[in-house]
Amino acid sequence: MTSRALFPAAAFLSLLTFLFSALPIASTAQNTKLAQVSVDKIYKNSARIKAAVEDMKKIETETAPRLNSLKAEAEKIEERLSAAKDTLKPEEREKLQQEYAAKRDEAQALQQALRAKLTLKQRSAENAVKADIKEIVAKIAKEEGFSAVFMSESLVYSGGTNDITDRVLKELDARPALEGAPK
Repeated sequence: MTSRALFPAAAFLSLLTFLFSALPIASTAQNTKLAQVSVDKIYKNSARIKAAVEDMKKIETETAPRLNSLKAEAEKIEERLSAAKDTLKPEEREKLQQEYAAKRDEAQALQQALRAKLTLKQRSAENAVKADIKEIVAKIAKEEGFSAVFMSESLVYSGGTNDITDRVLKELDARPALEGAPK
């Protein structure tokens, strides 16, 4: 055989190899089952998440009267200081200034503690929900034989992809309430 005859034979073998190697890929692509889940819908409609949000609002509402009281007391002291600034003895002025500073500092400390508590609860709830959603999606994907599950918020086109959002939402809400949140 000449080199001229080998080239077409080699090209033909390369073409056959390419075609046969592509067959499993095409077959796999046809058998791929995809699904989507709307995380936005889950966050908007989950009773479990709504309960956690209500728990945080309750904490804020329970703290508000004490915080408002401290702020009002500080304002009254400040008004007394302003109104009687010319008539107060230095030791009385000093005492009122200390009372004002103490009330102001107490109010600020309470507000900071509230913010820290709410931030911690929010992060804890978010992390728990994210982990639960991921676990539920993986479970459903395995049960249904999905190769991949995409967030519908990031899809440009889904073309009838299976939407498992409602099932994820149902399973998420069937789980125990988030820590500190009533179910």
